Amino acid sequence: MNGMMKMVMAGVVIFALMSSVAYVEAKDSAQTYIKTDKSPKDIVIGMIPITLEAGYHRAEAKNAIAYAKEKYGVTVIVTDGEHVNQKAVVGVENFLSKSVDGILLHAGDGNILDACIRKAHARKVPILTFYNEPYVKIAPHIQVQESKTSYQMGAEAVRKWKEFHPGKPIRVGIIEYLNIEHVQKMRSRPFIKGVMAADPGAEIVALEDGEGSTERAMAIMRNMIRSHPEINIVYGTNANHAMGALAALETLGRGKAVNGIPQTEIVIGTDANVEELIKLYDPKSSFKITQGQKAVTNSVAKIDTMMKMLNGEMPINQWIEVETFNEFISYWDEKTGKAEWGQKWLKEQFLSDTDLAKEVGLK
Repeated sequence: MNGMMKMVMAGVVIFALMSSVAYVEAKDSAQTYIKTDKSPKDIVIGMIPITLEAGYHRAEAKNAIAYAKEKYGVTVIVTDGEHVNQKAVVGVENFLSKSVDGILLHAGDGNILDACIRKAHARKVPILTFYNEPYVKIAPHIQVQESKTSYQMGAEAVRKWKEFHPGKPIRVGIIEYLNIEHVQKMRSRPFIKGVMAADPGAEIVALEDGEGSTERAMAIMRNMIRSHPEINIVYGTNANHAMGALAALETLGRGKAVNGIPQTEIVIGTDANVEELIKLYDPKSSFKITQGQKAVTNSVAKIDTMMKMLNGEMPINQWIEVETFNEFISYWDEKTGKAEWGQKWLKEQFLSDTDLAKEVGLK
């Protein structure tokens, strides 16, 4: 997918075609550039994913390490944020104590991101944030744009349910991150808008915080169904939430499809990792829609942007938003609904050699 780079400078907008990402830059008069004089083999970049529990983040870290070494000859070291904000702070402090040359940070709290950016800038160390935005816009940032695909998923789920089960009212249960505003902005709220656009009479009957945990999502889903057995659209805002919800539904005798037609609900996720796609292409599972996060594309954007800062091509203290985009994936989509497409996706974006058709039982 081609993106658009937008550079706003002295009121002039300059457009340049880029591959897979878009740049949005707003200049000011107090820019700081650095240019490392180190040999590539001596450059070390510290990376803090929000949690390595998630397959997406493991794949992103794996590719960042490989890509940085292959293209630039530099080293990436990774420490797990464990979905704990204080771990991000400690990780940044540890990297700074080790005199890393740059830091890639993904944390869930804007205040934590602000504090970490200031710590890095105090040492003249470039830092790049990912997905969740800091409140103070003083460093480059990678932003995955998800609202369009989230909306598509909500609308598609309603349309397909009404096609398969006309006359049954739409009742939605959502497991999300209630403590991360940006996830709600990019995922659950646009999803709900898509649902309501497709059926203004739909109701959101339950919305709970899964905290990124598969086990917690399982417990929430069990309780949700006991309280609201009428739920027929289930959205988990990441793969752990979705897979936990589906596992719970399966233990309750639900989560099933017949020849690709969900019987009691349609389950929707986000990530499109191995676990999700095995279920999505299984004609016996009710998990049928997701949006694919591009682990390889995003890790490449991170490394390329960091190297621009280290090579003096981009200011370290300027808000420059590098945009990437998710992929809408549906069992019923003409392109992405084919297991062959899913196999290619897993190889290209998750570095996985999983034989998807074999795992699904299609061969």
